[in-house]
Amino acid sequence: MKATEEQKKLLLLLLIGIIVAAPYFLLIRPQLDKSEAIRTEITALEQRRDVLEAYRLKMPEYQEALAEMHVKKNEFFARYPAELPQEATILFIDKTESSIPIMMKQVAFTADDLSKIYDKESALVYADVMEITSTEPLIEGLDGLKNTTTISFECSYDSFKKFLKYIEDYKSRLIIPTVSINYSEDTMMVSGQFMLIQYAVSGEGRERVISNEPFMRLGAPNIFYGP
Repeated sequence: MKATEEQKKLLLLLLIGIIVAAPYFLLIRPQLDKSEAIRTEITALEQRRDVLEAYRLKMPEYQEALAEMHVKKNEFFARYPAELPQEATILFIDKTESSIPIMMKQVAFTADDLSKIYDKESALVYADVMEITSTEPLIEGLDGLKNTTTISFECSYDSFKKFLKYIEDYKSRLIIPTVSINYSEDTMMVSGQFMLIQYAVSGEGRERVISNEPFMRLGAPNIFYGP
């Protein structure tokens, strides 16, 4: 069966259409898509440039604020030891007894409570600022420690008031959330029990608490007669 002249013309037109369309789909269209992707990337980079330029202009302000934060950070750390070793608590009690004076008759220790204060992920929101200022995070990671010690005591009324002031002005963070006292008119002595909560901040490579143990007489010539 021979093709008619109209069919030949139709096939010729179809062939011409394919020849014309092929370069568009095979060459031009991919280049247009690539061009659009490049334009999108350029727009994103321009926006990024504008953000970093704004940070660069504010760099002196950031550096001044960073220096102030370092001072505040050191002031904050000065109020909290790096840990809460039991021996440091015992020596605190020994020092308190000789300073007030007050007699700590019974002490009950508990395990430390630990909670996360700050970690590296917390600094991600400041990534742009740290990049333009070439700074490391001000704080890498901190853990908060809390220790509760229950203490039974006995002292004079004046010594008890001195003790409360002693806790209030103590260099490290201490609080007494609860206290129960009894006052004897016959002996003019105060006795009772209080809860002492100590706080510490660990991390950042902070140095451990070094407890200077006082001289204590140990041993006895005869264990049946005491030292």
